[in-house]
Amino acid sequence: MELRYCTEAKLSLCFMEAALGKNLTNLSMYDCEVDESCIELMQKLLQNPHLVQLAITTGSTTRVGRLLPTIEGVEELKELNLTLNSLDQDEKESFKRLLMKNKQRKLQLKFCALSSEFCECVPFESMSSLTDLCFWDDRIEDYDAFGRCLDQLRHVQLQKFDLRNTTVS
Repeated sequence: MELRYCTEAKLSLCFMEAALGKNLTNLSMYDCEVDESCIELMQKLLQNPHLVQLAITTGSTTRVGRLLPTIEGVEELKELNLTLNSLDQDEKESFKRLLMKNKQRKLQLKFCALSSEFCECVPFESMSSLTDLCFWDDRIEDYDAFGRCLDQLRHVQLQKFDLRNTTVS
């Protein structure tokens, strides 16, 4: 199931309610407004053991990072597209553990603040399964840390690498 460019959290919630109880392999919400109710329902949707593709990107201030401990438990996940801002320490550790599982073939990070703390929790050197990496509409807050993060990519056999609309602050 896929929802794109939804500007109303209530409609996003209706979409998610329709997905509840389905054995989906793909759950994608691209550039959609989400609120606390959506995050709570997403916790339930992430209990689906069949999920292979997951996308939750939003320009809103709702912290999608709170879902990371639950996402970490999705064993078959191969493609991940997230907006991650203002991660607390537990969320950073959960994100790192998720990536260290080395199951993601595709990782897209959109509308993220790429700080030194964020870059430290991305273990590209351990992600030999990664073939597709995209940074879209992100904000580089620490240029040197991001450079060190990208330097780790020499250990990865990428087939696709995109850096789009990313700014340095």
